[in-house]
Amino acid sequence: MKILSGYSKIKKNTVLTIGNFDGVHKGHQKIIKQIVKISRKKNLKSAVITFKPHSNDFLKKNCKPFKLTSEETKIEEIKKLGIDYLIFLKFNKNFNKLSPENFVKKLVNFNPKFIVVGYNFRFGFKRTGDAHLLQKLSKKYLYTLKIIKPIISSNKITFNSTFIRKNL
Repeated sequence: MKILSGYSKIKKNTVLTIGNFDGVHKGHQKIIKQIVKISRKKNLKSAVITFKPHSNDFLKKNCKPFKLTSEETKIEEIKKLGIDYLIFLKFNKNFNKLSPENFVKKLVNFNPKFIVVGYNFRFGFKRTGDAHLLQKLSKKYLYTLKIIKPIISSNKITFNSTFIRKNL
């Protein structure tokens, strides 16, 4: 796995996902395994895009951040899943202000042929973009979107970072 920072050009076409991936829990693993599966089937490179600092560290300055794992652990867990590229984007004031479409324009730097996200993926300024908008923009920016359904336990609990934080 190659670790990149910023908008490094990846010359090959990719299957990518984007998110904080705090904890690399079962839901995250399902998404990442899907991009690895598609990338191998289509002979593309797999890429996970994440943020440095974590968006909550930037947005909630007065709150003590509550990360589920350290950056080192996150890197190791993602590496175990067979990813080609792990890309850290700087989460700052300019990035935070990107409109949803400008956010997608930034993703185009990574040559995505497929973008895979979770069912509750939000992006852009004030999280105004969602999977529906990402699907709509796929035609304009020439990628295929795959939305991963949540992992739900037998007692109807949805596995996500918020649930894990509440129960720790």
